[in-house]
Amino acid sequence: MSIIVQDANLSICLWILVSIAIVIALLLLSVEKLKKLEGKINSKYAKFEITQEKLEETKRSISELEITSEEVQSKYQELLKQLKMELAKTEKECQNIHNQIEKITSKRDKLKQELNETKLKSQENHL
Repeated sequence: MSIIVQDANLSICLWILVSIAIVIALLLLSVEKLKKLEGKINSKYAKFEITQEKLEETKRSISELEITSEEVQSKYQELLKQLKMELAKTEKECQNIHNQIEKITSKRDKLKQELNETKLKSQENHL
C-alpha cells in the first residue's frame, strides 16, 4: 500500500508541478501581453503628445493669423477712409472746375453777344 500511496503522492506532486508550470506559462504569457499592451500604450501616448503639440501649434498659427488679419483689416480700413476723403476732395475740385467752366462759358457767351452787337452797330454806323 505504501507503493500506491507513494504513486498517489507522486501523481499529486506531478499534477501540482504541471499545474504550477501551466500557471507560470500563463503568467509569462500575461506578462508578454502586458508588455505588448504597455508598448502600445506608450506608442499611443507618444502619438497623443505629438497631436497635442500640433494642436497647440495650430492654435498659435490661428492666433497669429487673427492678429495679422486684424492688422490688415485696420490698414485697409484706414486706406479706405483716406480714399473716401480723397474722393470727396476730388469731387469738390471737379465741382469747382465745373463751376469755373460755366462762368467762363457764360462770360464767353456774353462777350460774343457784345461783339455781335458791336459789329451790328459798327455796320449800321457804316451804312
